[in-house]
Amino acid sequence: MAQTNNNLLKHAFALFSLIPLIILIAVVLAEKSATNSDSANAEKKAQEYVDKLNEAQNYWTAVVRENFVIMDRKPLKKMANGPIETPKQQNKTQQKKANKSASALPSQFDARKQWPECADFIGMVNHQGYNGNGGCASAWAISAAAVLTDRICIERLKKGIRSYTNHASSFASAQDILDSHLDNKCSCSTEISTAIVWKWFAETGVVTGTNYSMDLGCKPYIYPPSKELTVKATGCRKQCEKQSSFNYREGRVFKLKGASTHWEGADENREEEMMREIMTNGPIQVQVDWYADAYLYGQNNTRVNVYMHTIVNQTDKGDYVEASLKLIGWGEESTDKGELVKYWFGVNSFGTDWGLNGLFKWRRGTDECRIESKGISFGIPDV
Repeated sequence: MAQTNNNLLKHAFALFSLIPLIILIAVVLAEKSATNSDSANAEKKAQEYVDKLNEAQNYWTAVVRENFVIMDRKPLKKMANGPIETPKQQNKTQQKKANKSASALPSQFDARKQWPECADFIGMVNHQGYNGNGGCASAWAISAAAVLTDRICIERLKKGIRSYTNHASSFASAQDILDSHLDNKCSCSTEISTAIVWKWFAETGVVTGTNYSMDLGCKPYIYPPSKELTVKATGCRKQCEKQSSFNYREGRVFKLKGASTHWEGADENREEEMMREIMTNGPIQVQVDWYADAYLYGQNNTRVNVYMHTIVNQTDKGDYVEASLKLIGWGEESTDKGELVKYWFGVNSFGTDWGLNGLFKWRRGTDECRIESKGISFGIPDV
């Protein structure tokens, strides 16, 4: 009898000791259920918004993307470099009258085809990645470094020198731009004027550095494209992160030949000027007003896939953030209703899951989201 009681007590104690574990499992399951429920609700709302966008226009296709749906508004703002701003006036949507001199320009142009030896650089899609608190607000640095890298390849090519994508010496470092304190902050900061970056290229220069996955050069990009990966800390150190044939001060191998160029404000000849610059010297960097619908930009074979801001509710009329993009060409296409739509062709830094495998078409000639007036920057590299 005593033995039986002892066994019962042992079993009771064993069960009692499992209570904390059972409670922990229950809490974890409850939190997971709540998370799944929140995620499902977010996806449902996103799908409703996407459906409205696709019903409201027939130019581009909105798609639900999980990585944007599950992010709160603040990290989303960081992905596009925000602070949130309120537009002072709505963009003009009427097509400008064509310049007679612009008629000499081709209706289609792709810098990758113009300089095929540099096509892998020009068409390269980077991912600005995560810094542990949502997206890293670095599109301004990534697009500036990408444009400079493209132009280095093109200028070298004009002298009979080839650039190679597996050589660190071919890439200007986006990380060096982030670490340069151009806005008195260190890395993953909010958007700053591209004019400041290109002036820095001209006066100071930038070191070598590839994207995160290649991890080559003096200062390669440190922010991973996946939230599951660990971010390497830099502390904005003024030194090379990797072995280099130069020290940090000597390693500023990329500078401009003379001053940089920055256009800002409305100009009736701006579209033509941008086209001629791309066709002559390569891609350019632009700043735009970035609205919520742009995160959902996707492609569909039945549409022309040309982005234009679409308003389907009151919120769409207000908030936007600043973003930086790389333009590599232009074109025009007709919709299924026969309407001719002109567009800019470019590269974003959200990875290949966004847009047209990381690229985009953006309405041209109407200053869509101020793409032709907010800020256009470039320069000629000294190679």
